[in-house]
Amino acid sequence: MSAPHSDQPPGRTVLRAAGILTQVSGAACLLLGTIAFVLVQQNHSGAVLVSVWAAAAMACLVVGGLMTRGGLVSLFASATLLIGCAAVLLLIDLAQLRSLLRVLPESDVEMLGNVLVGLGIGMLVISVLCLAAIPQARRYADWMRAMIAAEEREAQASSTELPVASIPSLRPFAQAAAVTAYHPQPAPAPAAEAASTQKGFPPPPVRALTTLKIKAAETRSRRRMYLALGGLAIGVGTGVGVVMVMATKGHRAAPEAAAGAGSSTTGVGPGSGSAAAVVAPPDRDDTPPSDAPAPAPAITPVRTLIDAERAALAKGDTKAVAALLAPHAFGFGADADEVAEGRDALEAQLRNDLGEIPPEGLIVESKFLAAAEHAGHAWIAEELEISAPGAAPRRFTITQLAQSEGGTWTVLAWHWAHPVPDAIAERMAILGTLPTPRAVPNQHDGLPELDKAVRAAFASRAAFTAARSEHPEAFNFGSAPGERVIGGAAIKRLFGRLRAELRLHDGARVAQVDANVGWAAVNVDFTSKSRAATDLTQTFRVLAIMVREDETWRIVQTHWSNGGPIR
Repeated sequence: MSAPHSDQPPGRTVLRAAGILTQVSGAACLLLGTIAFVLVQQNHSGAVLVSVWAAAAMACLVVGGLMTRGGLVSLFASATLLIGCAAVLLLIDLAQLRSLLRVLPESDVEMLGNVLVGLGIGMLVISVLCLAAIPQARRYADWMRAMIAAEEREAQASSTELPVASIPSLRPFAQAAAVTAYHPQPAPAPAAEAASTQKGFPPPPVRALTTLKIKAAETRSRRRMYLALGGLAIGVGTGVGVVMVMATKGHRAAPEAAAGAGSSTTGVGPGSGSAAAVVAPPDRDDTPPSDAPAPAPAITPVRTLIDAERAALAKGDTKAVAALLAPHAFGFGADADEVAEGRDALEAQLRNDLGEIPPEGLIVESKFLAAAEHAGHAWIAEELEISAPGAAPRRFTITQLAQSEGGTWTVLAWHWAHPVPDAIAERMAILGTLPTPRAVPNQHDGLPELDKAVRAAFASRAAFTAARSEHPEAFNFGSAPGERVIGGAAIKRLFGRLRAELRLHDGARVAQVDANVGWAAVNVDFTSKSRAATDLTQTFRVLAIMVREDETWRIVQTHWSNGGPIR
C-alpha cells in the first residue's frame, strides 16, 4: 500500500525566505559586478574576474528561484555561491577599493567598504538559512513526489477501468475515446449529466493537461523574473559606473582647468597652455625717468618646468632632464638601492629607470598631475606612463620640490617610483622577497628645528597625522596604483583612521632650502595587520615637503613607495 498523502503542501516559510533572499543577494552582486566592470575598464585589467563574479551572481538569481521547489542540488548550489561571494566581499582590500573609487572622498570609500563587509556577512547568514531549510525542502520534495505518483495512479485507473478495445462491438467507441484523450475537447458536462452517460467512459484527462499548462506558465513567469532582475541590476550598475567614470575624468581635468587661471597656488594639469605672465605695466613714456623703479621680473609658472621635463623625456634626453636639476639635488630612484645626491648621480638613476631608449625616443603620457606654488617654491606630484614603440607601457609616480630663481625653475629633490599593488607587496613582504630600501644617511642642512620636526613627525602614526598641514593643496601619494589624496584635511582624516603604526627605520636626510620651506627623505617602517590578522611590517621610502606655518613645520606633500625591482 502507498503512504497516505495530503493535498495541502507542507510549510515552506524558511525555504521561501531563503530563496527570495538568495535572489536579492544575486541581484545586489550583479549590480556591484556591473559597476566594477565599468570601472576596471579604465585600468584595462580585471575584466575576467569581474565577468566570473557576474556569472556567479546570475547563477544566484536562478538557483534562488529553483530551490523553492525543494531541490537539494539547487539549495546546496545556492549556499555554495553565497559563501563564495561573501568570502570575496570580506577579503576586498580597502586600498584596491580606494583606487577604483578615487573620485569619492576617503570617508565615503571607507563607508562603502563597511557596506560591502555588511553585505558579505549578510550573505553568510543567508547561506546558513539555506542549510537550515533542508528539512522543509525534503518534506516538500516528498510531497511533490507523492502527488505526482497519485496523479499517475489516477490516470492509469481511468485508462484501465473498462478495456473496451477488447469488445468488438465497442471498438469504434474506444477509438473515439483515444482520439479525445490526445485532442482534448471542451470541458465535460456537470456531474449530474455525466452520470447519465454510458458507464465506463470517463471524461478526458483534463486535470493532467491543466497541470502541464500551469507548470509551463510558471516556468515562463520565472524566466521573465530572472530577466527583469538581471536587466535591472545590469542597467542600474552600468549607469552608476558610467557616472563614476565621468566624475573621475572631471576630477582629473580639474587641475588642468585651474592651471589656466594663473593663480599662485594651483593644480597644474597636462596640456600645452600656461598661466599668464605677470609684468609691471610700462610707463607711458618710452624712456622712463632714471629714478623710476626697475620693472618687476616676469613670474614664470612652474608649468614651464613640467613641460620641459616631459619634452626631454619624450626625446630620451636624460642630460636635458638633469640640466633642470640643482647641482646638489637629492633623489630616490625607482629601485630600492637608488638613493643619491648630485646632478650626475641622478641622471644615472634616471637612465637606469628608463631602460634602453630607442632612437625615435619615448612615448610620454601624463595620467595625473598637480602642483602648488608657495613663496617661490613648488611641490609637484605627477603620474606618467612611459613606453617605447612596441613595448609595454610603464607607470611612474613622481614627486618633486622645485625652486624659482630669476625666473628659472630648478628641481631640488625628487622621488621616482613604480606603483605596486598592496596585495603583491604584502605577499612579497610575508615571503621575505620584497627589496629592502637602501639606508638613508643622517644629515641635515639648515636649522636643527626642521630636523627635530621631521624625526618627531615620523615617530608614530599619531605624530605624523598631527604634523600634516591642512593646506588645501597638500598632497599624498600612496605606494599602490591610484592612491592619491589632495587636501590637508582629507589626508589627516585618512591617516587618523588607519589601523597601523609607523616609525623611522634608519636615518633622515633633511634640508632647509628657505626660511619657510624644506624637504626630508626617510625610510619608514609601516606596521599593519595582514589578512591573516598578524602584524606585517613594510619599509617604505618617503619624500616629504615641509613648510613653516605659524612658526611650526608642517608636511604639505608625501610620497610613499616600495623600492623595486618587483618581480
